[in-house]
Amino acid sequence: MSKDIAINTDLGKYLWGDSLSAMLDIPDGSVDVVICSPPFEGDANIHDADRLGERFVEWFAKFFNEFERLLPRQGVVAFELGGLWLGDASGKSIQHSSFLRYLMSRDWKLIQELFYFNPQLLRPQPSVG
Repeated sequence: MSKDIAINTDLGKYLWGDSLSAMLDIPDGSVDVVICSPPFEGDANIHDADRLGERFVEWFAKFFNEFERLLPRQGVVAFELGGLWLGDASGKSIQHSSFLRYLMSRDWKLIQELFYFNPQLLRPQPSVG
């Protein structure tokens, strides 16, 4: 497993590799927080149109099954879904709505929406002057 550890500190580890496989080696209830920003489907190659339906829910549910095992009762998953670039501004897609319904059917508690600033997604501004 050490070859998959990208960063190791007193506060925790940042793992690099196949996340479903890496999670199998982590003990039950030993992770306080999972932060992710899918898609990270690798070979699954889920097209944008498929992100609205069952194929996406089935794919993403595999991760949440592992998150559920890894987290203690008070554990938290923070994830970003639905952000997109509209060519001249940021936007929000509805790709996450089917998965949110799935999580609610499994009694996950949905608390709030997460917003973050990612300057890498901003288009370069023309130079002025």
